[in-house]
Amino acid sequence: MVHRLGKALIVLFLLLPASASACMCPWFGGFLRTAPHSDAVLLGEVLSHTKNSLELRVIESWRGTEIRETVRLWGDNGEQCRPYVSEYPIGTTWVFALSAVTPELGKGLATASEETEMQAERSEYVVSVCGEYSLQVYAGSAMGVLRGKSRAAGRTGISLARLRSKVARWP
Repeated sequence: MVHRLGKALIVLFLLLPASASACMCPWFGGFLRTAPHSDAVLLGEVLSHTKNSLELRVIESWRGTEIRETVRLWGDNGEQCRPYVSEYPIGTTWVFALSAVTPELGKGLATASEETEMQAERSEYVVSVCGEYSLQVYAGSAMGVLRGKSRAAGRTGISLARLRSKVARWP
């Protein structure tokens, strides 16, 4: 009986659409471990949400060559290893470690035509859930998992001035 139940569960899992499977990626670590490998580290305020993206007003660019006043961040559409943009409420301030949108990363739009149509925009980034890639800012400090190799490492804070200094020393 148990053997048949196991087979039934395997068949059910195989029949599920790909979008029903959860993201499976390794945890790459806290912000101070993941951010040095990012294309950009930006301090910014969330201005709006549209579908699975958000518009970020760039307060400061700490890493990379971003000079625009606003950029678009693409979150999860249910099929990527990205946070849902609803995790970043409008009006909140964050430090993000971001990867630039490339044809390989894509944006996670609903259709291929939407994806192609928007590929020309270069002020776009994605944020990952496979490590700590965002820190929320409260009263001059960034809060989140700064160090550690697991999600259980615990949230701590660091002043923005100290964090900016650390980012400036990365190769």
